[in-house]
Amino acid sequence: MSDIRSLNLNLLRALSVLLEEQNVSRTAEILHVTQPAVSGMLSRLREVFGDPLFVRTQHGLLPTPRAEALAPAVRQLIADATQLLSPEQFDPYNSQAKLMLSVNDYMQSALVVPMLAKLRHLAPKMKLGIRNLEITDLALMLARGSIDMAITIPEFTDTSLRTQFLYHEEYVAVVRRQHPIQSRKVSLKQFLAYDHVLVSPSSGSFAGPTDSALKALGTSRRVSLSVPSFLILTEVLQQDDLIALMPRRLFARRSENLRMIQKPIDVPGFDVIAVWHPRTDHEPARVWLLEQIAEWSKSMHSE
Repeated sequence: MSDIRSLNLNLLRALSVLLEEQNVSRTAEILHVTQPAVSGMLSRLREVFGDPLFVRTQHGLLPTPRAEALAPAVRQLIADATQLLSPEQFDPYNSQAKLMLSVNDYMQSALVVPMLAKLRHLAPKMKLGIRNLEITDLALMLARGSIDMAITIPEFTDTSLRTQFLYHEEYVAVVRRQHPIQSRKVSLKQFLAYDHVLVSPSSGSFAGPTDSALKALGTSRRVSLSVPSFLILTEVLQQDDLIALMPRRLFARRSENLRMIQKPIDVPGFDVIAVWHPRTDHEPARVWLLEQIAEWSKSMHSE
């Protein structure tokens, strides 16, 4: 029995062309090699298969019964190898890929939900799972494939992950329409006179970017309520005379019974990024989804 290590794809490719052309000269032209090189490959093929494979006639090479029997399998092997080396053509409309996207509630509402109808139109057979943002184990879950991509902020990533900037978000000060502050322009004294509410997704903290900005001014606010999500924040604001700073895009989506007031301090915004593991750099479905999210993010910015 011949050792499989004595056979390679170049030899099988030569055999495939010889079976098709039954001519050494034409085979050499197709393979872009010399005729002696083809003759050398044929000699090695004969050794591997223990058969002459071809006999010379006045009209070219005539395959032996062994060569004819090998032909279907050789063609299939070459076709399979060619398919392996060919770039995968991704067709979103017919793709049945399943992708898991990790994203917090604000970005779900401001970014993902508005584009879901478009995604379903472009890729009706694709399955998209949306789960709450993973912070602690984000890198590990991306590496294991538990999630395919996350939309988050740079502070929640590390150097082992790939990232792409999507957009910059800014904070706006928000109160309910019935709030005692009726003027849009608000002094720092008025701003600090009322209790505040903030979002702390995992730790229940009572301090955030606004408090850092106030500390730099030598003052502080009273945060009387800390909630785990931005969606709860919008509901709480409608019920009480609190003040909150929230992302502008979220306010645009969930402003019922709420209104903006001019914040009297400068609170830095934040970047929103897409994050994935390097092992999926060239995974077609994930690449396509990122392209759609990035395109939608740009259209949001231009509005």
